[in-house]
Amino acid sequence: MEIEIIEGHDGSSYFWIKPVRIETTESIKWEDVREYDEEISIEEGDVECFLAYFFLKYYDSKLTYNYRRNLEYGDEAENNQFEWYLEHNFYTYETMNKMLDDMKKTAILLRDHYDDTYLNEIKSKFSIFYMVDVDSDEYVEGKNTSKTIEMHRDVVIDFYNRFIARIKKMMENNPDCDLLSIMGP
Repeated sequence: MEIEIIEGHDGSSYFWIKPVRIETTESIKWEDVREYDEEISIEEGDVECFLAYFFLKYYDSKLTYNYRRNLEYGDEAENNQFEWYLEHNFYTYETMNKMLDDMKKTAILLRDHYDDTYLNEIKSKFSIFYMVDVDSDEYVEGKNTSKTIEMHRDVVIDFYNRFIARIKKMMENNPDCDLLSIMGP
């Protein structure tokens, strides 16, 4: 089993991650966001189980672009949060690198120190239904237990390592950008 990272745009229940550029100093409208061609798509359930923790933790509500995005809809700054559905959530390359470092640390802890308390919140979102094939005994029998999840942690470790490598490559391929957009289905 491998958690899928799709190259390009999948328009169904997927999150999309791509480099963007914004060249306005006003509130941000859709037409102000220049989206680059390079993009990956990750299924919403995989995001919820394995990535949302990091997306929420590193979302910067004070980042000018996120703040301005909210102004476009008349929202107050205190309502500025990661938007799950069809909104750009902007992350600087610097912030994204910090997120990826944290994800790498998490992958190492999952491999070497699975019971470390640092992982408690992250592991609480894991679901065996996103870690095994649908015809596996664990899936069919609904064995969504911490023991079963631990037995399949290599699937998550592999996903984190591939995600880290892919996002680093995306940033490297687009040095003229300084933002990534994460947008939900």
